[in-house]
Amino acid sequence: MTLARARPANYLERWSRQQAVLLAAGFAWELAARSALPLGAAGTLGFGWLLWLGKGRYTGQGHFGAANGITFARLVITLCLGAVPSALLAPTLLLALCLDGADGFVARRTASAAEFGAHFDMEADAFFVLVASSELWRRGLFGPWALAAGPLRALYVLSLWAVPGSGREAPRSNFGRRAFLALAVGLIAPWALPRAWGGALLALGIGAVLVSFARSFFYSYAKSAG
Repeated sequence: MTLARARPANYLERWSRQQAVLLAAGFAWELAARSALPLGAAGTLGFGWLLWLGKGRYTGQGHFGAANGITFARLVITLCLGAVPSALLAPTLLLALCLDGADGFVARRTASAAEFGAHFDMEADAFFVLVASSELWRRGLFGPWALAAGPLRALYVLSLWAVPGSGREAPRSNFGRRAFLALAVGLIAPWALPRAWGGALLALGIGAVLVSFARSFFYSYAKSAG
């Protein structure tokens, strides 16, 4: 799932900007305090506000729906990562990744796909990346370079807010989804493999996501032809 798309209509776009500011503050506080609490608190507050704003618009039928329930379960897992013992982080992260593949499938099978659900899923993905990256650094597995992919979504949203682009989006492709999958594997691997192998997979995933975001930035700021 690509993490870069940032132009849904109305309240979702406004919320994404607020969320980006909130998570940036929580992330900076976490770096300073080397504690998982600030980022967890920022995520809880931000997503709680999103769920309140979306009432009655969760699906085309208005109800919350099973797919959003799966995304919510994944969000809860992400919020709890800071308290999970290191020995259990690999299966916990893998569970969250499997749930990420399930929510879209359930939304399609139940005909409950909607703009809220797609946005909720994307932002939950971005928060997963931010928290999982932070845990790699906070628990001392790798240096600050492991954080590189974490704040990219917030940076993208805030950049488009500060300096509006052309309004274009990168053409849909499978690259963004594959880049996210590569990064997710890279975030899990260090907890299950020798550090050298885990670090290599993490670096590969970060590189793929950086290319994906660079592509999105290019199309967002490139002038429309004609």
